[in-house]
Amino acid sequence: MHSFNGTDGESPQAALVEGLDGKFYGTTVYGGVATSCTSPNGCGTIFTIVPDGTPVTLYDLCSQADCADGYFPYASLVQGTDGNFYGTTAESAYPDFCFSTPCGTVFKITPSGTLTTLYAFNGSSESNPAPPYGPMAGLVQGTDGNFYGTTAYGGNGGCGYGSPGYCGTIFKITPDGVLTTL
Repeated sequence: MHSFNGTDGESPQAALVEGLDGKFYGTTVYGGVATSCTSPNGCGTIFTIVPDGTPVTLYDLCSQADCADGYFPYASLVQGTDGNFYGTTAESAYPDFCFSTPCGTVFKITPSGTLTTLYAFNGSSESNPAPPYGPMAGLVQGTDGNFYGTTAYGGNGGCGYGSPGYCGTIFKITPDGVLTTL
């Protein structure tokens, strides 16, 4: 259907999701043209493509100051019952890489490309259990209308991987951005 060229995205690693409008929606981990992004391969895109192969970049991640909108979206999007798409980015606040600033986001994006950051994870705490951070997987919407997901880091210590080495969490987030670690 399409070969990415870098400016429209690079390295799509997640599955496409078909929207209610018949278009496919997806993410690329790298690529894009965001001016705030200093990664040599770009910080990722959110795109749509119609079945005949015409791609449209909906959003270039790391478009906001200090990448407050996040970057490196490894996971698929999910279309909520409200018609919007929801997803995660693994990192935010480039180039800090989560050592002292928020690390990852949960976002909502409209089918026309308006992105809202619902939650910014903060992985800077050395407490045990640590706050969740680094969502690498997508979300699912429960029958209660909330979204559920996982983080690679945060929670209880002792795993020996990551910084500061916590084991990961399961979380719930409302469509308005209220996050609860489960």
